[in-house]
Order: sequence, then C-alpha cells, then structure tokens
Amino acid sequence: TQGITRWLFTTNHKDIGSMYLIFACTMFFFGGILAMGIRCELFKPGLNLKDGYAVAQQYKPDLTWDSMIEQNSKVATVIYNEMTELMPGVIELLQRAKDSNLRIGLASSTSLDWINIVLQRFNLDHFFEVKLSTHSMGLPGKPKPDVYLEAMKQLGVSPQDTVVLEDSIHGVTAAKHAGAFTVAVPNPEWNKGDYSIADMVLVSLADFDLSLIK
Repeated sequence: TQGITRWLFTTNHKDIGSMYLIFACTMFFFGGILAMGIRCELFKPGLNLKDGYAVAQQYKPDLTWDSMIEQNSKVATVIYNEMTELMPGVIELLQRAKDSNLRIGLASSTSLDWINIVLQRFNLDHFFEVKLSTHSMGLPGKPKPDVYLEAMKQLGVSPQDTVVLEDSIHGVTAAKHAGAFTVAVPNPEWNKGDYSIADMVLVSLADFDLSLIK
C-alpha cells in the first residue's frame, strides 16, 4: 500500500443501520406492526429516506412526508443524543490523521442534521473539511459510490489517493466502486458477512496504523 494515500475518509459512529431502525420506530407510531415489514424492505441496498417514504406509503397511503419527517426527527434526536456511541479509537485516529495533515471528509447515508448531532455531541466537527449526506443531497445511498465520488470531488483528491474507513458491507462496496483503498472495521453487533472485498479488515479503529498506507 505504499504511496497510496495522503487523504482519509472516515465514518464517525457505529450505528450502522440506524436510519432503518429510526424509520422503523417512527412507523410504529403510524402503523404498528407494519413497521417490521417496512423495515425489512428498507434493508434493500441503496435506499435513502425518500425511498423509505415511498415504501411506507404502500402500507399507509395517507402518510404525509411532513408528518413522517417530524416523527422521524423526534426518534432520531433521542437515538443520536442518548444511545449512539463512538467506535473505540475514533477520536485518537482522527487526531493522528489531522496531525499528519491528512484531509478528512465524512460521507454518510444518514441525514446531515443527525450527523451534526453526533459531531457536536462528541466535539468532532472540527476534524472534517467535508460532510456529505446522500439523504440531504438527494444522492443514491450506499452501496452506490456517488457520495464518495462527490466527497473526493469536493476535497479535490483522486480515488487512488483516498482511503475509506467503513463499518458496513454497503459502505465497503460503495468505497471500492469509487476506486478508493478501503479499510473495513465491521461492528460485530450489527454487521455479519464477508468483508473480503475490502483491501484491509480490522477488528478496531484502534488497530489502524497510518504508516501502513503512506
């Protein structure tokens, strides 16, 4: 991996599947047990919140976008303010990357409002030059590579100079399709599956050595 990167993208929390969990909780307020069926459909790759709304309307045709967003935001605020935890080693890694003058971006399928809750809660905002959300930008969700390609564009870097840290299969697939060197750090509580597509697989972010990719 010598010479592969001067740049680093990283996700900042471990709640993979959070959008789907939040949406499912929200739908319980509107549609009871039908939320489980909706949540199962939402686990199809590449969906964002607007896609989820289209799925929800199949079960509850009178559901309005505004009412769904309002309730969704209430549930998300509780989850991100009280339940979300950082992956071990993330703050230390971000600090080492910044001290090494690496440019850091965040590319997520989560709403930008929710991303900002986490960044402010854990005082992480200052690490990131670019923060992108497929939901907020209307981009296809992961495993489509669009959000990573846009982040590279905004940072002014090429795929071969980019390292992506990901904790989900969909994220790893998106990063690889974007042409980046991809490091998988699967969360055992959420993610099961074959991560062999990644260029490197780690148990923890605390195990990531920046010198391995310079």
